[in-house]
Amino acid sequence: MSDIEDRPTTLGPSARRGGGSSLDRILKANDVFRNVHALRSRLEHLGNEGVEILSQTQDETTKQLQAFLGSLRELSYPLEQLAHLSRPDPNEIVLEKEFFDAHQLVSRISDRLRNVAEQRSISIENAIPEHTRVHADPLMLGEVVTNLLFNAIRFSPKGEKVTLFLPKKVRPILAVWNRGEGIKPDVIDDLFDHTRDHTYSGGTSWHLFGLPLCHGVIDAHGGRLHAESKVGDGVVMSIRLPSARPRVLVVDDSEMDRDLISMYISTIDADCILAENGDEVLKILEDGIDSDGSLPDLIISDIVMPGMDGFDLLGKIKQVKSRAKIPVILVTGEEKVEQRVRGFRMGAADFVVKPVVSQDFIARVRHWIG
Repeated sequence: MSDIEDRPTTLGPSARRGGGSSLDRILKANDVFRNVHALRSRLEHLGNEGVEILSQTQDETTKQLQAFLGSLRELSYPLEQLAHLSRPDPNEIVLEKEFFDAHQLVSRISDRLRNVAEQRSISIENAIPEHTRVHADPLMLGEVVTNLLFNAIRFSPKGEKVTLFLPKKVRPILAVWNRGEGIKPDVIDDLFDHTRDHTYSGGTSWHLFGLPLCHGVIDAHGGRLHAESKVGDGVVMSIRLPSARPRVLVVDDSEMDRDLISMYISTIDADCILAENGDEVLKILEDGIDSDGSLPDLIISDIVMPGMDGFDLLGKIKQVKSRAKIPVILVTGEEKVEQRVRGFRMGAADFVVKPVVSQDFIARVRHWIG
């Protein structure tokens, strides 16, 4: 099986129709976008760290640090242009879905845009509850939320507040509300058309080139991007995504330990699949959990088991590209540094020590499935 076929992705309409070299081109284009975004994020992090250090520095290194930050800023423009040029066609979006916490995603994006908001004396409120789980491509959804939040800041009056919240009527959904002038009703339907320019009720002309891509990203997720507005009462941009429950595969030769872990997992709205040994796990991974061959979102494995132990199982899981990205938490009855070093080198996501403590265990599991 080729690397491309092995990748755990969801393809957009054009990607599904394309074959061979067409699919290869689409995947490479998406990889370019992801790598550019990763570089941009790291430069932003360096810049933020530099600004923080600069605020605490009053010695001769200040000028050097200012020069360094200036160089980072010089890189930002061509990098933004490259990110824009590398954006995939909405019909050729390749998704790499996983479960994660929407609250944390919004917090990171809010921090990135806080300086932009402060320049307009606008506050950002993250009203998304903690542990709001979504199943999506975190990079692509992050681009959508960044675009919506940036536009909300841009079109809010100075001194106002932009709120990201979770409406109670329909879930899972994420909404961005700005308290600006609002949009005329006859303009709402054209918001996602990149060929159209629109005008606020106050006469301000604007062109949201990013909304068509946002719409395409959410559509590729099987969801919906929706705009609501009343003139004078701002705009609410809502993201609605299909519901999904994470599935956790637990392997332990002890029935009592399997049942205990299963009970803990049931308290965080996740499904549990149980296995007694490594061979059962490999069979499940080979056949898939469902008829469509889907894989678990997390594997929790005891280390000490007869036959194939947890390390052997971890190695076999990581050998196959289609399942290598599945996070694996190892459970051990011993606090040995050597075990942790070996496990992390082999690709383990985390360790849990027996006897399993519910609060510690759930926190570690939530890190990987939201």
